[in-house]
Amino acid sequence: MTVGSAQSKNKGRVWEWIFPFIFSIAGVAILFAAQFATALGFVIKKIDYSKYEGTYSFIYSVIAIIALLAFSRLTRVFYLDSKSGLLIKKPLVSEVLFTIVIAMGLLGVVSIYMMLVNILAKFGGETSAIASDLEEYETTIDRYSDIAVEVVPFFDKILNYIAVAVLVPIAEETLFRGIILGHFLKKYNAAISIIISAVVSAVLFFCVQTVHRIVGIFAVLILLNA
Repeated sequence: MTVGSAQSKNKGRVWEWIFPFIFSIAGVAILFAAQFATALGFVIKKIDYSKYEGTYSFIYSVIAIIALLAFSRLTRVFYLDSKSGLLIKKPLVSEVLFTIVIAMGLLGVVSIYMMLVNILAKFGGETSAIASDLEEYETTIDRYSDIAVEVVPFFDKILNYIAVAVLVPIAEETLFRGIILGHFLKKYNAAISIIISAVVSAVLFFCVQTVHRIVGIFAVLILLNA
């Protein structure tokens, strides 16, 4: 093997260690792009987002799923192996049961935590920082805090249930546990891969409302400057 070919091969290997980071950023960008495209469509059509939030979530999640699956198939060409970026494996019955037990346990922990927060909020009074933060949190997650329930069409409520319970989780898991974790596991050990995937998902979940507002603002600004 010549010196030139050896350097070229090493350079290729270095890029393979960098590709997971590039692919992760690209995957997150695809998710945001799906939200932005949907928000822009709503602005152009002058559709009230608060009234048709379910329709918005349904459309952007379908777009995101299709785009992320296509991206996963495309990115595998950058690797020497033929594996897809997605983690596709038939789970064992024991793994499914173990996952359900953990999920139920976490729901219990969250319920206890929220009970304690409510107790502390009442103990501190309505003007306390905890009470203020709790009220802001409830407003953030309550779809009907800015619009009456009666105003929202029935079909939009159905689409909202489908999106929140099925489509949005599929889109997010395709990104976090599929593309991000899948690509990192190809070149990094399991601990590092899981930590990176968890950190990215936690940051995005923490900023989800802010991201939605920013996406909507950008859509409006682009339309105004068009």
